[in-house]
Amino acid sequence: MECSQEMLMAFYIVQKQGVVIFNVIQLLIPVSTAVIGYFTLGETVNLYQGIGAILVIFRMYYCSNEK
Repeated sequence: MECSQEMLMAFYIVQKQGVVIFNVIQLLIPVSTAVIGYFTLGETVNLYQGIGAILVIFRMYYCSNEK
C-alpha cells in the first residue's frame, strides 16, 4: 500500500508542478537523507560526498532557473 501512496504523490506533483520540479525533488532525496543522517545519527560526510551534494544542489538550481 505504501508504494501506491508514493505513486499517487508522484503523479500529483507531476500534474501540478511538472516533470522538471518532480525530477528536482528526486535529485534532492539523497542529499536530504545525508543531511538528516549527519544531524540525527552522527553519520560522517567525507569530502567527495560534500562536493557531490554541492554539485547536485548547484545543478538543480541552475536547471530550475533556466528558461
